[in-house]
Amino acid sequence: MREQSRKRRRGRIKYWIHPGDYAIGENEAFYAAQAAKGWHLEKRGAYLSRFRKGEPRDMVYRIEYSTPAFLEEQELPAAQVELYEECGWELAAHHGLMHVFRAPSDRRAPEFYSTPEQQAAALKGLRRSYWTSWLALLLAIGVWLLLAAFVPGRGGTGAGGWRMELRLDLVRATALVLFYGCFLLKGLYQMAYATVCTALVCRSLKRGEPLDHTPRNKRWGHRIVSGLLLGLCVLFALLTLVQLLGTRQRDLPAVADGPYLLCSDLGIDGTRTDAPFFGDPCEVEVTRSLLADQWNTREFIAAGDAWAALYQDVYEFRTPTQARAFAPVLIAT
Repeated sequence: MREQSRKRRRGRIKYWIHPGDYAIGENEAFYAAQAAKGWHLEKRGAYLSRFRKGEPRDMVYRIEYSTPAFLEEQELPAAQVELYEECGWELAAHHGLMHVFRAPSDRRAPEFYSTPEQQAAALKGLRRSYWTSWLALLLAIGVWLLLAAFVPGRGGTGAGGWRMELRLDLVRATALVLFYGCFLLKGLYQMAYATVCTALVCRSLKRGEPLDHTPRNKRWGHRIVSGLLLGLCVLFALLTLVQLLGTRQRDLPAVADGPYLLCSDLGIDGTRTDAPFFGDPCEVEVTRSLLADQWNTREFIAAGDAWAALYQDVYEFRTPTQARAFAPVLIAT
């Protein structure tokens, strides 16, 4: 009985992906539609909203944004929340600058603003948050360019050295590099789209056009692009996981079982031992990326008071053309 009760409680909660913060009308219509089905907003996160099952009700949702000063709390002032509650609104959830209020449709709670121009001014905090994000991004890019220009990497100093390092990483962990690239591209696209949409909403409000609380535009183009980028991120994340799970590390055999050399092949005689000072054993790691099969070996030989160490990274490509193109990368790095 207790187990069944726990299952019922868990079944009374669901999570759903909500529209972005910039989609004011879409969020309001989304939450109202869920309430009509008996799912009432309980908490809003960065990407998901949590709903609790209840009786279906006709609810009206309205969204308000806070406009905090620098280093101030992002929540709405308590006096403003109390005023809305006195007018019949209930604060259902909030995340960041967004605050979601609701009221039964039959209560006919008054709108927050009497004119569209007033609501446009209330979006100042949201617009500022997007421009702050762009400023932080530009600052990060500037720092990266300075590092690329003056801090040497495996491929040397300057843009050419960092380009060689990127090509090396692309061969070693192709799926992981592509995942990072798609993830960054998706973030840039979402931020650019949100900035443009917010600017367009503010412009229409300033022209005196009221906000559409039940928009019918499904934004199919945006959904397709966003879904495609998300799908690529998931695909490359799974391929990265496949490479990690397929990586094998074992003791270095007495006779090479791959396209790599041993110290004995180079005429270095002695007894295999662990690495001096660090104690690393003689091992070979075999992995496969989307571009090349790879063998990474380390071998340590002791001969009297002397010792030798041999490290190798061996790459086997699908075609000779790929191998020849990769040779300058190995020389540079």
